[in-house]
Amino acid sequence: MKSRTRSRIRKSPFCTTSNAWKDENLVAHVNAVSKNRLVIAGRRTSVCCSGPVISVLMQGFEVYVVTGVCGDCSPEAHELANQYLTLLSRMSRLRV
Repeated sequence: MKSRTRSRIRKSPFCTTSNAWKDENLVAHVNAVSKNRLVIAGRRTSVCCSGPVISVLMQGFEVYVVTGVCGDCSPEAHELANQYLTLLSRMSRLRV
């Protein structure tokens, strides 16, 4: 017997990968807005934030990560990802 929950879940038209910035539809949509700053938050800091942040920085955006609303599979993983993003912020236009 199939679960009814699965049939009700709708896929986002944008995010098809763990690094949202690899999705061509999302990139085209963001680029169409013509802004140079992005605010990023995600369910897992180490996946949903770190990957897209690197990709977005490489494209030249100024990035703000809202780490207070992000989490991870453990407090240690979240803290390590925050440290990684802080290190990136010292080398680029990222604000944590």
